[in-house]
Amino acid sequence: MCVVKADIFLGEYRSLEDAVARFLLKAVESFSGEAGRSYIVDLLKGRLRSDFIKRWERVSPLFGVLSGVDRGVISGTLRRLVEEKYISFIPGGKLLAITPKGIKALNTDRSIVLLPAADLSPVELEVPEDLELYEKLKALRDEMAEERGCPPYVIFQNRTLLEMALEKPRSYAELLEIWGVGEKKAEEYGRTFLEVIENHM
Repeated sequence: MCVVKADIFLGEYRSLEDAVARFLLKAVESFSGEAGRSYIVDLLKGRLRSDFIKRWERVSPLFGVLSGVDRGVISGTLRRLVEEKYISFIPGGKLLAITPKGIKALNTDRSIVLLPAADLSPVELEVPEDLELYEKLKALRDEMAEERGCPPYVIFQNRTLLEMALEKPRSYAELLEIWGVGEKKAEEYGRTFLEVIENHM
């Protein structure tokens, strides 16, 4: 597993999980009700977006602080923070907000210890557009499996497609951070799935 700057983890934070969770909470607190999942992850990973430039004074303190951490680790931690109600989605939308439990965690010195990650399910796709993308990816996967005469899971498992719909990778490097995608599958199927994601956005 990749880690970020060593002094971060040897100093203020007790573990990688605690550091990632706290930076996620800080980012959501800073943009509570203004930003969605991909915005927060892109911010912490240091992935430059045009909308970051407009808010640079607010963005810069957190931009790229987790650049050395796998995107999948950040996304998975964010999902667990939502599951455990440190962070919530604003009703009727895809924007994130910090909860009283999240604020309390930020204001204490105790490590944030999250429960083991549960398997993803389509229920995770709170945003209709994400569910629509998942269905498109699933249809593509099933069609490819039929053409090759193999079970669909040989191409990609459902969990992999769900993570693709959530994270929307736009490059081979980002695709390789998705659970269940290795170099061989990325090389064989990557371009087709990335095109579907790109066309959906």
